[in-house]
Amino acid sequence: MALKTKQVPIKDLTPHPDNVNEGDVGAISQSLEYHGQYRAIVVSERTGHILAGNHTWMAASALGWDKITAHVLPDLTPEQELRIMVADNQYARLASTDTYGLADLLKGLTETPDGLAGVGFDGDDLDSLLRDLWPLKTFDHNEDGSYTRRIESPVYEPREEQPEVPALYDRTKTTALQKVIKAAKIPDDIAAFLNAAAERHTVFRYDRIADFYAHADKDTQALMEASALVIIDYDQAVEQGFVELSERTKEMFNTEYPDA
Repeated sequence: MALKTKQVPIKDLTPHPDNVNEGDVGAISQSLEYHGQYRAIVVSERTGHILAGNHTWMAASALGWDKITAHVLPDLTPEQELRIMVADNQYARLASTDTYGLADLLKGLTETPDGLAGVGFDGDDLDSLLRDLWPLKTFDHNEDGSYTRRIESPVYEPREEQPEVPALYDRTKTTALQKVIKAAKIPDDIAAFLNAAAERHTVFRYDRIADFYAHADKDTQALMEASALVIIDYDQAVEQGFVELSERTKEMFNTEYPDA
């Protein structure tokens, strides 16, 4: 398929009438204002329908742009247009995020002159993310807007009722990706490898897992510990490789807890 990239008049394009995705046009507008357009949208030359980047086009229109950069695909049938649009939307949904890595990236950006400008997150988003990831820690704002972490040690008290097993984890993304793998025309060994990798998208609800562990029998508890679903013995966790400490982390830990 020949691919042409060019500046296309905004008025010549229209969102695909069957697009079902919703996007944050306001956030995209802020990104366009801050960065400009750094990625082309995808359009059908035959119809002018936008197949990828509908909300980028809307944001550019709201900003009063006359033209937008687009990859223009010629000679597409209506079915091809639909397939490209659905695939683009679906692959975006299948993507996952290393939320711990994201938190570190955002904290780093707060220490730069422009802070979180143009990244689609604000301070409230970062606060919420930090609370979700480290509920037992308190993050303090420095005067310059950056963050420091203050360790607290609350006493854990399990809830009275044991959660149901389905509430302990979420395989939605894993299942969706494995359906795509099953439909793909690839060798069985590659499919098996990709299916194993897809399990990384399973989300474990560790707060509920802790409650479940507290009410489980000894054999189940032992298996949960062996699977690193809960960590009871810190030294054992380090020995078995569940926890790895950098030299800097070890130094900080030993300073905070000299008698540990």
